[in-house]
Amino acid sequence: MLVLLPLPLVARSMARTRRRQARLEQWTDLPALVTDAPFRGYKLAQLVVSDSRAWLVGVLSVRYGVDEHATCLRRGCSPPGLDCLCGFYAFAERARAVDLLNRLSRSHPHEHYVLLTADLDGEVLEYEHGYRAERQRIVRVEIAHQCVECRGSEEPQPVVALLTHPRFRTDALRGQRDLVAHSGIPNGSSPLRPLCAQHLPYTRGTPHTLTTLRSLCGTEVAWLPEGESPRGRRSLGDAA
Repeated sequence: MLVLLPLPLVARSMARTRRRQARLEQWTDLPALVTDAPFRGYKLAQLVVSDSRAWLVGVLSVRYGVDEHATCLRRGCSPPGLDCLCGFYAFAERARAVDLLNRLSRSHPHEHYVLLTADLDGEVLEYEHGYRAERQRIVRVEIAHQCVECRGSEEPQPVVALLTHPRFRTDALRGQRDLVAHSGIPNGSSPLRPLCAQHLPYTRGTPHTLTTLRSLCGTEVAWLPEGESPRGRRSLGDAA
């Protein structure tokens, strides 16, 4: 039986095919580089913590651990597909990741992103400013020593706690209907937020230290250098 597809569906399918062909042509005639050493990259994520473990949730709400192989929703595609967008992304230069951290902190003032240092290997595609890779291993997580709620304030207060709280999960998911976004922050977990005494929740959340976060994450966790923190604000004290 002949099935006629609606014209909008046909147009979208043709547009996707053209985009995939254009991506594939980017790599035509480029030589392959074989190396045993991983590529060092930098990226951003939110740190999401439960009682027993931690995850990283990327800018596009995809959740991953510290040592992962990429997967693709397209049948038969092995990340990083030459005609696809799958794989793990990272900047080649730390400064670009820091710049994005500042921009996201201004556009999403109540979200807290951490800076990740990642080793990328397997098959890796190199772009002008970064990489798209088959596998990534997060070797360092850096947290801005700055109260999320004080960001942009004339007088930011010292950070006294790295806190998780059920309210933070609700805040992060408010207005988001995307199932990917909801699956990025599992039930029983919460985004981590550095807070000053003035902005601690009325009901007590769960405090964390750098030491406990290292154990939950399974990798190094440290403070972001002061000069790279969003807006360059300084927060005193140490929750480690």
